[in-house]
Amino acid sequence: MIDLVLARRDEALDWLAELPAHCRVQLCQSAGAVEDPHWPTPTWVHVWRTDTGAAGSHLQYLQTLAARIARGESPDLDPAGWTVFAPADALRQAPALRAQLASPALWAEVQPLGRRAGSAGAAPRQAHFCPVTLAPLGHVDADAVQLAESYRRRHALASGENLLAHFLDLAGLHGLAGQAASADLGIAAPEGVFAVRNDRVLALLHAAPDALARLDALLRSEALYRPMLERCWLHLFALPFVQLQPLPHPAQVPAELPIEVPPAMARVVASIDALLARSAPPAVRRDRPIRPLPSVGHTGLRLSAIDELRPAASARLTPAQHGAGPAWWPDPSQIGQVGARLQAHSLG
Repeated sequence: MIDLVLARRDEALDWLAELPAHCRVQLCQSAGAVEDPHWPTPTWVHVWRTDTGAAGSHLQYLQTLAARIARGESPDLDPAGWTVFAPADALRQAPALRAQLASPALWAEVQPLGRRAGSAGAAPRQAHFCPVTLAPLGHVDADAVQLAESYRRRHALASGENLLAHFLDLAGLHGLAGQAASADLGIAAPEGVFAVRNDRVLALLHAAPDALARLDALLRSEALYRPMLERCWLHLFALPFVQLQPLPHPAQVPAELPIEVPPAMARVVASIDALLARSAPPAVRRDRPIRPLPSVGHTGLRLSAIDELRPAASARLTPAQHGAGPAWWPDPSQIGQVGARLQAHSLG
């Protein structure tokens, strides 16, 4: 059995005439809405006093079931059956919904049923979004940007605050808020059409009746919370959040290990070292220290070598040759001051 829970204001219901026989309609209608002659049989009509959108209608339906359980009554849900939540114009949002209702065995325990517009053969898609910014993946959603900005201003939240976790905390769903805070992505049904197996519906009704009441109070207080709840539906029924796999860490470089050298190789290396030591050239010995050469005037010339050679040169000259240079010696007037000093050293 499939319970098709439809949130209606004044949408046409003629498409319900072709539902499979195992479907029954739970019509959640706002007060003052016009009745439709195409209501199928059996149809349970729940009339709400206030209009809190499709999310509010679905929430009030769950509260009705929770109230039955609290009174000790049966919620009339087959644990092996399904509940499909959708707006009353679900066929426009999910063109292949009638065909999908005929084969619920193909569904997951929590199953979005919306399809992309104009792609009747496409499989149902999930809308992944960031729980911090509410932005969807793959495209820019101006409504999501405006919703995030309005929610942050309403609660004076910092830009990096996890909005979905904050909303779930407001509803008293602290465990689910903790999961959202550590998640990378949330999952929503983009067209608001999704199926839940009834055992998960019953688990929510037994575990969180107070949270349902708090969510209802939030939706009645401000319209801002309605799209927040629409992003939480699948996770309220225990669909896990998405956590991306962390990047792999680089392999640890092992510490330098000692190299085990075979004994034969060690002997070869030792013999090569000994051979290189014997073939090294001897160190140069300097028996006589090198005397620094004195400077000569401002020219920076050092003439110590000339001083050493001058006595020997003078001894070879005859007295007549003293005072006169060789034949090739230039005229002192042409060699400048440095040349004259060199001549005086060599011949004086």
